[in-house]
Amino acid sequence: FEEDIEIEVSENDLIDKAWIADGRLYYTLKENTGTERREAVITLKYNAGEITATITIIQTEAGINSVYEISTPADLLAWNKDAKNWAADDYVVLLNDIDCTGAIDASKWNVNTNFTGTFDGNGKTIRNFVLEGTGSVAFIGSLKGDASVKDLTFDKTCSIKTSAAASKVAAAMLAATVTGNASIENIVNYGTVTADGKAAGSLNGSDLGGLVAEFNSTGHAQNCKNYGSVTFCVSEKPAKWTDVGGVFGKVSKQTDVDAGTIIGCE
Repeated sequence: FEEDIEIEVSENDLIDKAWIADGRLYYTLKENTGTERREAVITLKYNAGEITATITIIQTEAGINSVYEISTPADLLAWNKDAKNWAADDYVVLLNDIDCTGAIDASKWNVNTNFTGTFDGNGKTIRNFVLEGTGSVAFIGSLKGDASVKDLTFDKTCSIKTSAAASKVAAAMLAATVTGNASIENIVNYGTVTADGKAAGSLNGSDLGGLVAEFNSTGHAQNCKNYGSVTFCVSEKPAKWTDVGGVFGKVSKQTDVDAGTIIGCE
């Protein structure tokens, strides 16, 4: 959008203000203390009042959760950098395939994240997601609570690599650990996962998996597939064990009673 576009907001109790900056439309919401559905229409005009776009904003209930709509690599990176504000009622959805070339690398991506919301891949594919680091390396550090990740594909241009570290190593394409009651469904990976040098068999052990390094959840993993290679090499006598698997590096349970389920994973 251009800076000189005229903005009109319909009579409403939803939109506080709306403006254009850096080519994008921004708006803020008024506080909602009720439970009624709220709706507002933002109309953008240019060229002496000619309408170029009409946008309807709807809030279905009070206290609506955070929604991250991801259309570009910049959106994906912004979501990752906002990890300190992630909450259990967050809903993240990919609207397009995402090619991370030149936009995301290890210097920009935070791997020490704890996600408890819903990540809906919406059947989309992530390409050229390449991370190399030490210790735990993955798209998401940990899935906890009632977290859910579904309908997401990592293509063959994606790769995860971890190198020597004194702490425990947990490397995988999707998540280093899945705990609590977290679940994953319809996740497919064609990318590679690699540990080199002392990363395999590091001081506190190593878990390496195509999708998840350690699955320790009372939730479920369903219809998840890994086609990518999982590789580790040890340059000297390992200090401790290494668990390696095509889909999961390690599967454990929280107690003798509480154990998750794995269905149709390959």
